[in-house]
Amino acid sequence: MSVISYMKEKKEDIVLTLFNREIVIMYEIHDPTEHLKPWENNGIFICDPKKNIRTLEIINIIEYLYEEGFIDDRRTPYEILTDDM
Repeated sequence: MSVISYMKEKKEDIVLTLFNREIVIMYEIHDPTEHLKPWENNGIFICDPKKNIRTLEIINIIEYLYEEGFIDDRRTPYEILTDDM
């Protein structure tokens, strides 16, 4: 079993740096009784304190996370976190 598979199975959050940005992937962020699709129950949080992230960069981050097995679906919800939050 890979480290990524193990962390996903144990519902452990993953923090990594991609394209000079801190990325947090959280598993099982909603109440299990909400009957969401599996990919809707996870979340990607992209830190952007300078508020200069571009759409193409977001797409590349999500594509990388999908291709490397961090997320199961490209439709996984994401949120951009800035210093205002």
